Amino acid sequence: MTVTPATAEAVGRIYGPIAEAGHRLLTGYSDADLELLTGFLEADRPGTLRNAVLLPFAG
Repeated sequence: MTVTPATAEAVGRIYGPIAEAGHRLLTGYSDADLELLTGFLEADRPGTLRNAVLLPFAG
């Protein structure tokens, strides 16, 4: 599968602003901060997934 220029442009319009906002948010953190946050989120993932089924909209 090959991404066409038109598809790349459409995807950029949709996800570009999301990526830019994320970049602005993350630039305020040091590498050590991001490693700490990543470690926490990875450690908490099983609990988050386990609890997600309790949400009324999760089905």
